Amino acid sequence: MKRSVSLSLYAGALVISALVFSLGLLMGMQLTQGFAVSIQKDMERLKTESYVVELIASSQNASALCGFYEKQVERFGVGTGEIGKKLGFLESQGGSDAASLKEEYFAMELRDYLLLKKINSICGKKYVPVLYFLSSANCPSCWQQGQIVSQAKAAAPEKIMVYSFDVDSDSPAAEAAKSIYGVTAVPSLVVGETVLSGFQALDSVTAAVSKQT
Repeated sequence: MKRSVSLSLYAGALVISALVFSLGLLMGMQLTQGFAVSIQKDMERLKTESYVVELIASSQNASALCGFYEKQVERFGVGTGEIGKKLGFLESQGGSDAASLKEEYFAMELRDYLLLKKINSICGKKYVPVLYFLSSANCPSCWQQGQIVSQAKAAAPEKIMVYSFDVDSDSPAAEAAKSIYGVTAVPSLVVGETVLSGFQALDSVTAAVSKQT
């Protein structure tokens, strides 16, 4: 005996499937939007703090506040690291705001890098800035290079300050940083003022850091 299946049953199942899909899509959009808002707030806070430090560093008594600068540099390092992780997640989820937020992030990094060099000049060389140039689109070894830079940073967290720039972005800050040091390959590192072109093993990175101190 053949069973007849109602068309309304099929229609009902189709509607439920569409609703579940739409709900999942909406939740995903809300999650990425929430991350984008969080990143924007974090960057605005760090930009304000950086501006205040820059003003103080330009004052006549700038050299008397080196202890203050050190605390702020460490805060910037932690803050930019957290923002970078959030940006990576947002980009992996296809967040529509990821590209524009990355441009702001790279501008913030370049400003903090220049401020760090100023603080080094005022207080005597203490920090070693490491610029990490990568490509998110076409660089098989960039992920591994990033892991090596993270290992070097973990070994000397109060000395090494890392600033990463994606050469595939439309960021004027990333382009400016690349032009300053004549970077033409990815991955590339700039340790202090030393340019290391191409993939670098951990011992090469740590040796370059040692030469800066």
